[in-house]
Amino acid sequence: MISYLYFYNLIMTETALPALDFGVITMAVLFGVVQAGFIIYFLLLKNRYRQHIWLMATVSTLIIMMLEAFMLRSGLVARYPHIFNISIPFVFLLGPCTLLYIRSQFGLSKSRWSFLHFLPFAFYAIYSFNFFLQPAAYKRAIYMFSFHPDAGVQPIPSSFYVDPWAIQGWVVVELLSLHILLYALIGFFTIAKRRRSNKKVMPEKIRWTSFTAAILALGALILFFSQGGVIRGEVFFKSPFPHYSADLYSMIATYLITGYMITRIEQFKNGARKYAKSSLSNDFMKEKSAQLTRLIEDQQLYLSPDFSMKTLSRDSGLSVHHISQILNEELKCTFFELTNGYRIEAAKQRLSETEGFVKMEQLAYDLGYRSKSTFFGAFKKATGTTPSKYRNESLV
Repeated sequence: MISYLYFYNLIMTETALPALDFGVITMAVLFGVVQAGFIIYFLLLKNRYRQHIWLMATVSTLIIMMLEAFMLRSGLVARYPHIFNISIPFVFLLGPCTLLYIRSQFGLSKSRWSFLHFLPFAFYAIYSFNFFLQPAAYKRAIYMFSFHPDAGVQPIPSSFYVDPWAIQGWVVVELLSLHILLYALIGFFTIAKRRRSNKKVMPEKIRWTSFTAAILALGALILFFSQGGVIRGEVFFKSPFPHYSADLYSMIATYLITGYMITRIEQFKNGARKYAKSSLSNDFMKEKSAQLTRLIEDQQLYLSPDFSMKTLSRDSGLSVHHISQILNEELKCTFFELTNGYRIEAAKQRLSETEGFVKMEQLAYDLGYRSKSTFFGAFKKATGTTPSKYRNESLV
């Protein structure tokens, strides 16, 4: 067996290796790796990563997937066959990391059972060692047979049993697709539940977290349909996607995340943590955040056009700096976002009333806005429609 593998490896190295391909798609994948690196670098600046640590974990997983995709498409896997299939266990991290990131954006802390999310990754990584320990010739032959069938290379026997429980045919397509889709659905459910329970959650945060969940759902669909719909190894319809689409998902996801972050750069800049050296304890901030919320809601301070950090500081007895820290770390918003959130919810309630409704200009002043145009702009940005249209729809 050893001499056979050596002879086969020698032939493959000298005569049957495919020509390297650094075409447009291959280089686009490589550029995706660079983009992902810039995302992580940006999030590391000024301790910004503290609020986006799980996003960094997701992007790191995409980097591993893109590196293998680059090796596959370029043909470098034939020269470095031990890279082959190295990223598959890591796909099991996409769902948990994305869900934990969504939860963190709404201030939902990890539970002590969060580690259970990572058990599928740990199990399949260990199970895959049977494949990872196979000789280079075995992996190279599988790669050539799968990606370069015209070369006439046939698979060769493995040194020992690769798939003792016969589950890899399920895992690569059905199980991974279902796993990713399930986490995407849980992510959407978490967002919807949080939106219903906390009316002050800003639309920007809803859009961003919904965007990340949608990217995850896209991955599940691409992975499943790229194989043409496979159940127990049987293909029951032809794939509408190119055969390499599953390998390109990580690149697509990275480009989408980069595009979103570039177009809404201020949203992520504002997430920077400014209070790394603060002496405020978590319990203190939780207590004071509840106190601030009660004060603002009971006295409806947000309805005053003069409502500011200074007035809130005066009424609460907290310093402006501590209020800013509590808002950023506990309520996950800026003072402007908090005030505007309260005002928009008050506007929705007033617009839904059938009696005693005043003119829009007066409503703007009643809500604390200094002009009708400012109110209209803030309302449309938050709801996607104008106050007049919202009123008409709510009264139907």
